[in-house]
Amino acid sequence: MGSRIVDSFSFKIDTFSIVPNTFSLQEVSAEQFSINYTTSELTLLDSNLLGKTIHYTYQVFSLDLSKKIAHKSPEMILPRFVSDPTAASLFQVSSPTEPFFDSSLQGTGSLARSVSIGNNQNFVLDAHLNLQLTGKLSPDVEILANITDENLPVQPEGNTRVLKDFNKIFIQLKYKNLLKVTAGDIEHINPDDAYFMRVNRQFLGLRLEASYPLGESNKMSNMVGGGISKGKFVRNTLSPQLGVQGPYRLYGAQNETSIIIIAGSERVYLNGELLKRGESNDYIIDYNTGEITFSTKHLIAPENRIVVEFEYSDRYYSRYNLFTHHEFTHEKNTKLKLNVRFFHEQDLKNRSLNPELSEKQMLFLSQIGDDKNAALFSTAIPTNDFTSGEVLYHQRDTIIGSRVYPSIYVYAGASRDSVYRVNFTYVGSNKGNYVLAQSAANGKVYEWVAPLNDEPQGDYEPVVQLNMPQMTEMLSVGAAFEVNEKLKLQTEWAMSYFDQNLFSKKDDGDNLGMAYQLHLAYHTKLYPKKVDNQWKYRLQLDYEYLHKNFHYLESFRNVEFARDYNLSEEQNGGVGEQLLKFTTGVAHPQKGSTL
Repeated sequence: MGSRIVDSFSFKIDTFSIVPNTFSLQEVSAEQFSINYTTSELTLLDSNLLGKTIHYTYQVFSLDLSKKIAHKSPEMILPRFVSDPTAASLFQVSSPTEPFFDSSLQGTGSLARSVSIGNNQNFVLDAHLNLQLTGKLSPDVEILANITDENLPVQPEGNTRVLKDFNKIFIQLKYKNLLKVTAGDIEHINPDDAYFMRVNRQFLGLRLEASYPLGESNKMSNMVGGGISKGKFVRNTLSPQLGVQGPYRLYGAQNETSIIIIAGSERVYLNGELLKRGESNDYIIDYNTGEITFSTKHLIAPENRIVVEFEYSDRYYSRYNLFTHHEFTHEKNTKLKLNVRFFHEQDLKNRSLNPELSEKQMLFLSQIGDDKNAALFSTAIPTNDFTSGEVLYHQRDTIIGSRVYPSIYVYAGASRDSVYRVNFTYVGSNKGNYVLAQSAANGKVYEWVAPLNDEPQGDYEPVVQLNMPQMTEMLSVGAAFEVNEKLKLQTEWAMSYFDQNLFSKKDDGDNLGMAYQLHLAYHTKLYPKKVDNQWKYRLQLDYEYLHKNFHYLESFRNVEFARDYNLSEEQNGGVGEQLLKFTTGVAHPQKGSTL
């Protein structure tokens, strides 16, 4: 840890080389400086930092990696002699004193080649490349890249606070702090000043960012991009047990149990407090099995409120994202910000992955509208092509009392006349009409049990839950205006379009919704004539309107919103809402607030 008064734009901060990604400059953004970890040289890019005191922390190696070490003198290495004078014009040999790469371009990584041979396989030669580049390609163009030819995705274990980006492959080019292009694995996070359009997505695609001044006091920022989405957002509310730290299983949007969580996408809240990942912190998470375990720093009890938000790979449909963000900033006498944002996320209905939908299943989905509970498709298929010992069923009608139950499936046993191949799905305790039966058959056999008082008594049904392809769009227009140092105004209008079933036009009348938000804040000093007085008076007014059909991408409210307002759960469409808040009081930096 160190500090220094800035008297030049570039200076050396240590005699040893710095460990990569450990350098931190307090109260200075990443765009205002660059650091050469090998030479320990800090370069400041903002002239406003001259004369100020900066504070920084870092870790160092026990040696200087920039120091040149050679067994022989470089002067002994001579250019290759060319005997043919005509060939000399074709081949230009660089002076041994000239570096092959620009000194500002740093590359690390590995190139491995392996040979495999065995009794049951031929001779195989494999090559593996991992390359990381950072530095300048030219005086105006910077590059940051992580490149590999590995095809197998690697998920980190989720037991540390910081996840290394070895599984993120990308190339980023930056031109004069005006234009930046990123291609590969990208994480899209909307700015903090976005109210309704809160979104955090990881995808494989392209992002273009441009920022340029308009005159002396105006600035325009643009961002546009898109790509193939890696996962789907979902929020889980856990039911903790006394003294059980875990593991607690996380579920998908359709209550799927076998899910793979996108590494680093989770946000875990305990009683409204955001927790930190890591064995020495608050929790660890297994991304491959979808399980979370809490550390002993927090004693888990039934009264705890645990909310987990994350993205997971559902693999039902191919999904893509498109987004754009434009912001105009005016800074002269007063500060004005205008922004327009758009986000589009859609499943490709004709690119179903698991399971691959048949034409009959697509036709079935086109007739049920938006009712997810009706998306249960029968798995019974009559067959004459079967193998010996396969578990097959007969279709029968059953009469119990005076009631007829049609299309009941009964284990066929050795009989092979008019048989059906049937797959059963677990639908929940006492939510189905079939149970696992004791049988000597080579496979699981399911048996129908009669309902009791029209209530199912089993756990399984001969159906498969079909997932409906969805599309979500949101457009928002916002403005923020600082009238003066005391009065600030912020407002935002948003429109959403949410189609729960792209196969069906039924129930599309409720797809469109809108929302509006207004925030007014006023603060001033009490007793302004007193120089040493720090008491401030604050007044804040907030108004929020949500149409009953408005559908947000991710929750934009406090995670404890439902509890604060004594609601059973936070709604996302179906119910119109209006919220008015008025807050006033006085505050002191050391003594807190008083209403």
